Amino acid sequence: MSKASFFKLPLFAVVGASSERAKFGNKVLRAFQEKSLNALPISKKQATIEGIPCIDSLKTLSHNLTVETEFPQLQGITNPSMVGVSVVTPPAATRAVLEEGALLGYTNFLLQPGTCDAEVEKYITSLQKGNDKMNIIQGCVLVELGVDPHK
Repeated sequence: MSKASFFKLPLFAVVGASSERAKFGNKVLRAFQEKSLNALPISKKQATIEGIPCIDSLKTLSHNLTVETEFPQLQGITNPSMVGVSVVTPPAATRAVLEEGALLGYTNFLLQPGTCDAEVEKYITSLQKGNDKMNIIQGCVLVELGVDPHK
C-alpha cells in the first residue's frame, strides 16, 4: 500500500494521541481534522482530545466496530482492515501496538518518525514476511498531508 492509498482509508486511529498541542500525537490528530479526515484518538490517559472522545486501545476500537456504538466516526467501518493506524509512540510501545494490531486484524499502519528502532524494524520484517496484506509504512502525517508542523 502506498502512502497515498493509506490516506484514502475511511478511518484513522491515532495511537499515542496527546492533549498537549505541542506534542506530535496532538499535531497528527489535528492534521487529520484539518484535512477533514475521519480520525479517533487512542489514549489510555485522556477522555477527549481536541473535542473528540478517546478510545483506550485498538482492542476497544475493534469491539466498537462490531456493536452499535456512540462513535459516529465508526459508521460503515466494519472491520479493522478499513482503519489506518497512525502510530505516534516510542519504539518500545510501537512494537506492542503492532503486536496487538496484527492479532486483532489491523493491516494498515503508518509509523511516524521516532517510533522505530532496530528491534521494531526487525519485528516489522517478521510481520510482513509471507503476509502481503500487512501494510506498514513509515512517514510523517504532517508532511504527507501538507500541514504546517508549527501549528
